[in-house]
Amino acid sequence: MRQEGRSADATTDFTTASPVGAATAASGSGPGMSTVAVVRCESYDQGLVDDAVREAVRLSAAVGGLAGLDGPVLVKPNVLAARPPEDAVDTHPAVVAAVIAALRELGAGDITVGDSSGGAGARTDVTDEALQVSGIARAAAGRGARVVSFDREDAVSIPSPRGPDGPALILARRPLEARCLVSVPKLKTHTLTLLTGAVKNLYGAVPGAAKREYHRRNPSLAEFAALLADIVAVLRPALHVVDAVVAMEGSGPSAGTPRRVGLIVAGTDPVAVDAVLAAVAGIAPERVPTTRVAAQRGLGQGDLRRIRVAGTPLAEVLVPGFRLPAAAGVVPHVPPFLTRLAVSLAVTRPTFRQEACTRCGVCVAQCPADALVLGRHRPAVDDERCIACFCCHELCPNQAVTVRYRHPLGALLFGRGNDPPHLR
Repeated sequence: MRQEGRSADATTDFTTASPVGAATAASGSGPGMSTVAVVRCESYDQGLVDDAVREAVRLSAAVGGLAGLDGPVLVKPNVLAARPPEDAVDTHPAVVAAVIAALRELGAGDITVGDSSGGAGARTDVTDEALQVSGIARAAAGRGARVVSFDREDAVSIPSPRGPDGPALILARRPLEARCLVSVPKLKTHTLTLLTGAVKNLYGAVPGAAKREYHRRNPSLAEFAALLADIVAVLRPALHVVDAVVAMEGSGPSAGTPRRVGLIVAGTDPVAVDAVLAAVAGIAPERVPTTRVAAQRGLGQGDLRRIRVAGTPLAEVLVPGFRLPAAAGVVPHVPPFLTRLAVSLAVTRPTFRQEACTRCGVCVAQCPADALVLGRHRPAVDDERCIACFCCHELCPNQAVTVRYRHPLGALLFGRGNDPPHLR
């Protein structure tokens, strides 16, 4: 069976100092400790990636081994959209190929690579196209693995891990039935969740149009983060291997800018992996809602002081000036007595650049709140119905969606254009 995730210590203190100081203290071992491997990898040369992934897997998982390799093994990359590898939107095919090779060396025989991409509810072939254009299908086949789209397979309704009063989950059957699930995320910023990594990558286990429905049912960030924690609690991947060779900064997860980071990051604890990724990007882990909620649920270790970094010391790989999404982190930078006002002024909504919009209708079809209407030149947003999930931003094939402050005073106070002054 799959390895059980490590539980966060009940007394974890999320009011630590900077990620740099905490990372320096994160060494050794002890109760409640998690291990995350950080290995340098400066390019996508296949030989270099093979070596880096092999070393990262060895450092993070070989001590205890990986259970379930004698049965069906599923490799789940981030296949967000039909974009080429150089766009840094999807997990790079060289990393997927390297993970397959590493699993073979550990004894895996039956390996499948699969996902459900963004926008899959509009057409059944969306994920198929994304697997091809991203290069992942060819890379997987080249290493002897099958390639599947979760959208073409059965979905299963399962009870909530929160108990009988929690909402049921709809997940693809294959990740539920895999004896060993290996998640292969891409390090990117995310307009809704700030960063996307090990925890957020598992949202791809939700097939097709169910993603749209989940956004509709979970309109607040807290609710959506709780949903992602539910998925982690159910699937419990055995290993996470993150493609951070070239990450995405700015308006991720699809409209940002590639940023060379030069790392492979791996671990068996998804919360600890994401905490390390946040530190690399210069973000306190507790600022990332998926990390904070999953740690509070006992699904992993979010305190950098209780995370042992194996391989390259974390203090040596921090990325200076890693750009966050528009409007990220405005509220934590204002005085407490102004917090409620700041929240109202910092509310953001999507806006559409007419010169880039082709009126393809993807955003309208995928909007979970039905807040978009396709106008003569570009979509119009109903600000009252919009839940700020930014699915339109994530799925736009032309990167025509940007972020604006809903209140004009917010734009005036927090910065020119879309970015607050402290993020420019």
